Amino acid sequence: MPVAALAMLVAAMLAAFAASMLFYTRGHLSTPLDDTQIYFAYARQIAHGHILVFQPHDDPTSGSTSFLYPFVLAVGYAAGFRDQHLVLWGLLLNAACLLASAMLVAAIARRLVNDRRLAYAAGALVAINGWLGWTFFSMMESGLHGTLLLAAAYLYIRAKEHPASVWRLAAALALLALARPEMTVMSVLIGAMWAADAYFANGRAFAARSLLPAAVALAASGAYFATLLALTGSARTNTFMVQSVFTSARPTIFSIADTVSTSFFENLRFSFTWFGPAYLATIAFGLFAVGAASLVADDVEARRPTWRGMLPAIVVLGWLFGSLVRNPNIAQHRWAAAYEPFVVLLVVFGTWRVVRYVDALRPLLWPAMVPLIAGSALASVSIVNVYGQNTSDIYFQQMSAAAWLRANTPPDAVVAINDAGALTYGSRRRTLDLVGLTSPDTGASFRQGAASLYEYVERLPAERRPAYYAVFPTWIGYTDPALGILRSLTNFGLARNTISGGTNLVIYQADASLINSGEAPGELPAEAAGWAVVDSVDVADLASEAAHGYAAAAREVGVPPVQLVARRTYSAATPVIDGGRVIAYSERMTLRPRDAAKPWMLAARASGAGAATVVVTSAAGRAAVTLPQDGARWRDAIVARGTAAAGGRVSIEVATEGGAYSSFHYWLLQPE
Repeated sequence: MPVAALAMLVAAMLAAFAASMLFYTRGHLSTPLDDTQIYFAYARQIAHGHILVFQPHDDPTSGSTSFLYPFVLAVGYAAGFRDQHLVLWGLLLNAACLLASAMLVAAIARRLVNDRRLAYAAGALVAINGWLGWTFFSMMESGLHGTLLLAAAYLYIRAKEHPASVWRLAAALALLALARPEMTVMSVLIGAMWAADAYFANGRAFAARSLLPAAVALAASGAYFATLLALTGSARTNTFMVQSVFTSARPTIFSIADTVSTSFFENLRFSFTWFGPAYLATIAFGLFAVGAASLVADDVEARRPTWRGMLPAIVVLGWLFGSLVRNPNIAQHRWAAAYEPFVVLLVVFGTWRVVRYVDALRPLLWPAMVPLIAGSALASVSIVNVYGQNTSDIYFQQMSAAAWLRANTPPDAVVAINDAGALTYGSRRRTLDLVGLTSPDTGASFRQGAASLYEYVERLPAERRPAYYAVFPTWIGYTDPALGILRSLTNFGLARNTISGGTNLVIYQADASLINSGEAPGELPAEAAGWAVVDSVDVADLASEAAHGYAAAAREVGVPPVQLVARRTYSAATPVIDGGRVIAYSERMTLRPRDAAKPWMLAARASGAGAATVVVTSAAGRAAVTLPQDGARWRDAIVARGTAAAGGRVSIEVATEGGAYSSFHYWLLQPE
């Protein structure tokens, strides 16, 4: 009967979230996150026999955070849940995960408190938790991830009770390692915990069998990363490269520590919001603290690790994992939601422990759960409403834009995007993800800024270069009509934006007529007559910069780069577009002459807001140069000279004497 009650609670939650979706989307199936449809796209390709492939004709990529979850979705796709009907499979699948999680929490709680009613109260707190409801019904990997983590904890306990079933724990850890990249660490740690637990339980005697869970977890983790390396060429996932605090444009140890610590405590605070009003959340936190401290104290007193002390460690480690993304506040903190069932377990255990210490409170043990359950149910009302609004945003913006692209662009069109899910899954057009989640080569350029992104697109072969863009204008940086790069065709705006990355998604048609127009110098001084370009540095083009050891330094530590894309003319009327950097301190580079014995000159396309003076240092000496002023026209200037190139290379440093200047291109010239 209690299991049936939990099933009814989960069914009620599913009905509430689905009703909210259908109400706000006017009867259409949708997802509350665009990223969910990234998984849909990978699942579609798996159903067609292609692993880790995002779209037809692509090489394998690691844009799906979870290796395992797209395979589970692909089962539904293969069974007939196609196109947006895959939403139905996602909802049913995650409802099953939520029910399994509630039952697993009840089973674990039963072993913690030895009270059947209290155990099912813990299960009910999971079943009606609005945060978990939103996270599971977002149809992202978090539901499967959280369920597998709970299953691993439960099977750990079962293996203690029935040692012959340790292989089930090993299997659960193998699946957990494939659920999310950081779960490779968690699964191995749980396996190591089992080995340590067994060592102390056997009177400090080592048994080879105790290493099975850790060995299987390690093997599964190794196989996962080996598969990534073999198929994609890198063992790192794209989601780590795009979202991690370690991959921002210019991270410092202090900025990383600041972000992680702030996010950790925000995850902690958010975990107790779903117990109801502030006073109930405060009480829940106090009970959690009692429960966690008691379990750790029990292990310390026993001088051995046990599964009981493992529970608070999982929560703390989970909050830490959820703090490693640059902005954990987006998407309802879903990165930390998988650990909420463990928070519930510790709150319930803390309640039981407090009541046990105070005899007068023992009759209140079961009634104490009532306000927490009621508070959780009331807190869920708000997020059910938010869920519907979230699905509305995705349907009326990204999904509607995808439908427009499918109806109004050629089937072979390439579309540049910055939200990779619905625009690819729904449009069935080949897409270039400018953010780098599903098109990994773009990520570094996107993080640097508009100019690097433009230079990346410019470098692409014509057949891969996007003819259309479906983007949030503020994300890209070169959508200004004055640049003439993109022409607006239509837009999909939101009057109430609750989840989307931008209020207005605009579809543009790209004008490729000025692609690569800035590669050659336009008007060199007369002294360069008879000289030819033998090497060049295209500033902001990351490939060109890397090939020439280019580095731009800021005067202040940790300041992100500032870039710009400019359209100007020389004396002729034809415009030239080039991307560059705003240099506030210095830049360094190394160019290679064709003949080291010949003289050389360095020409620059650079300008200052005023009479900007820079000091150019090379092996030939040090000289102050006044750059042309910014204006409507480009002017190339000779900024350095030398009689020969020592060692077959020309190393240059350009440093400002005060004000910033804009740097776009450098060319090394030698006599023809």
